[in-house]
Amino acid sequence: MHYIRKNASGIAVTDGRATKRLACSLQGYLDTLLLAELTTFEGRMAALRKMTGMKRNLPIYIDDSICLYTTKSLREPDAICINFHRVLSIRDKKFSAEVIFKDLSILPLDMPYRKLAHKHAKTACFLKRLEN
Repeated sequence: MHYIRKNASGIAVTDGRATKRLACSLQGYLDTLLLAELTTFEGRMAALRKMTGMKRNLPIYIDDSICLYTTKSLREPDAICINFHRVLSIRDKKFSAEVIFKDLSILPLDMPYRKLAHKHAKTACFLKRLEN
């Protein structure tokens, strides 16, 4: 999975080759993914807060291949969750940013490059902290 995008009818899950549209909430889909790990979204987030000491903007760790960070709050209608493990690089555009994935697909985002780069770097630090 490359990213999950919220839209008016539910969510769209993109893996680079195809996009799956689902009529469910983002948190409901994350709960489905986390049930395979024997937890729920709220339970995982509470455990990660306790384990890392981070309070806000916590990446969403699903398993070893999926760790998501968001472009906006999960409550926003146009939030996007990007899978850290699939990102090759982030490119600065004049007033926006682009995420380049390992399969060379590109996701243009309407957010400042510095903010996106900060979220990506923070997720990398978060994953290193989990390894220890």
